[in-house]
Amino acid sequence: MIAIEIIGAATLLVGSGCDRILSIRAIASTDAPAPSPDARSLADAGGPCTDPAQRCVFVTSQQYTPATVLTSETVADMLCGNAALNNGALVGLHFTAYLSDSSHNAIDRIEKFTGTYVLVDGTPVAHGYTTFGAGNGVMLVHAIDADERGAAAPTFSSVCGANMTPVWTGTAPNGMTSGPTETCQNWAIDLSASYGAAGLAQAISESWVAGCNLPCNNEAALYCIQQP
Repeated sequence: MIAIEIIGAATLLVGSGCDRILSIRAIASTDAPAPSPDARSLADAGGPCTDPAQRCVFVTSQQYTPATVLTSETVADMLCGNAALNNGALVGLHFTAYLSDSSHNAIDRIEKFTGTYVLVDGTPVAHGYTTFGAGNGVMLVHAIDADERGAAAPTFSSVCGANMTPVWTGTAPNGMTSGPTETCQNWAIDLSASYGAAGLAQAISESWVAGCNLPCNNEAALYCIQQP
């Protein structure tokens, strides 16, 4: 069993899109799987994600389809919380999906943190939250190409390219929403004739967040960003 503590909303109506929460705390239940030895070692050492000058970011090891799995920002946050449970060093931390819909901008869903964002192994990714919404050719220091365990993100071929990891974002390089026509109608449909803006996890250019338009019947991962 996986326990999810919802922060910032009294109820969670899965798939309704009626409630919106800005963060999810990953907490381990008594019968949750034990973390790997490597994860326990990182947790015992404190790890980069507990450094107040840093925040962790990862791409989920799982891929999701709109409508059938993703459905809303609220559920996307919950999926980030679930993914964090795969690494003992992330248990108890908050993560928000870097995802827009037609009414909410991804850049506004994360805290205005001015420290360093890192992968779960401590590799620097960006200096300050503004990098995520800078646009104008501003690059990441390192691609967000590692999952919640620190493993290389799984790659496959799609309309976004060969041997890449597409990531649902619905977001333009400036951090603002791409609008309903590029958010699978607010993540409510999974039809091949509709599209969602997707980033590429292996990219450091603006393509990290807006690399292609992916048909909504495809699966893609999520970016998860640590919050206070």
